[in-house]
Amino acid sequence: MAFTLTELEEMMRLLQENPSKREALRYILLGEELLRLPEQLAQLTTVVAELVESFRRLEYQTAEHTRILQSVLEVQQEHSQKLDQHSRILEQHSQELREIREVQQEHSQKLDQHSQKLDQHSQILEQHTQILEQHTQELREIREVQQEHSQKLDQHSQILEQHTQILEQHTQILEQHTQELREIREVQQEHTQKLDQHSQILEQHTQKLDQHTQILEQHTQKHDQHTQKLDQHTEELREIRQELQEFRQQHSREIAEIRQYIEQVANAYGLTLEGEAEEALAYLAQQKGWRFVREPHNLRYNGYEIDLIAVCEDEQGQQFTVLVEVKARLVSRVVREWANRSRSANFRKRLQALGYPSPYYMYIMAFRFDPRAEETARKHKVGLFTGRGERVEPEPLSA
Repeated sequence: MAFTLTELEEMMRLLQENPSKREALRYILLGEELLRLPEQLAQLTTVVAELVESFRRLEYQTAEHTRILQSVLEVQQEHSQKLDQHSRILEQHSQELREIREVQQEHSQKLDQHSQKLDQHSQILEQHTQILEQHTQELREIREVQQEHSQKLDQHSQILEQHTQILEQHTQILEQHTQELREIREVQQEHTQKLDQHSQILEQHTQKLDQHTQILEQHTQKHDQHTQKLDQHTEELREIRQELQEFRQQHSREIAEIRQYIEQVANAYGLTLEGEAEEALAYLAQQKGWRFVREPHNLRYNGYEIDLIAVCEDEQGQQFTVLVEVKARLVSRVVREWANRSRSANFRKRLQALGYPSPYYMYIMAFRFDPRAEETARKHKVGLFTGRGERVEPEPLSA
């Protein structure tokens, strides 16, 4: 049954005047499912927004979610356009209900497809969540392993620093031993020259000194062997420390024996370093017009040792103290050490407390020295003299 234009206009007028009838007609024409479509679309939009917010940190899923949301919005726009078209068609003419139901079925199929896609997305997101949890656990385990490695590396660094300090100490001790052996060798050569000038009575002592020279060379060879072992076994620090301690003890005993024997020989003929230094100091005092109030003697206190110390008096009657460091061969390092020691206020106060009056004249008596040592003595204003007299005049130091 066809509608005339007049009837159609009359029906539209009645529908506009009666909203309830208009809603009933819309319910008949569109159906319940199509009327609920905006609500379902709103719910779908909410779900998609929640999914986007929940997995915002997954950058590789953001584009996919955006595409899905855009597809939904496009479908919604298409639906809106179709609804507008339906409204205009209803205003112009009446359309068969069959076409509307076909459109409704298409919409239902699309919604079913959307639901399936959403289910698939949910499964993919669950898989991604599991993978992320596994990655989080693996990262946590890796961090724990890295922390253990960092702790071990810190411990290794501390051990290496300790090893380095110990090796530096050992190197300094070996250098000191080498210097002492060199000084002993030089003094022994001088003694040998002086003993050669004596009568046949000293031949036996000369032979003994030659024997000591051989012993000293053997000790030097042993020292070189120990040094090579020290270089070859750096990684075995514990064994090196034990061997070095044994070597130091043996080396100290041997050096003590050598020094004791040399002192015995030197004391027998007045050739000790201190003896010659006393004679040289007496000659220096004579040149300067000094008089000994307290004769030169050795002084030990608080772990320090002064080879010679004497209280003198000048021609004006002023008393002062002369301190002498005795060396067979003088190098610049010894001059600097003696200068630093003399400039210590505690050192001079201790001397004054022991009864040695100020000012203090700090001297070094050397049998041999290089030009750099003499320049260093002038620079630091430390006195220097030999058996022939004064080479560098010292600067008097007050208490």
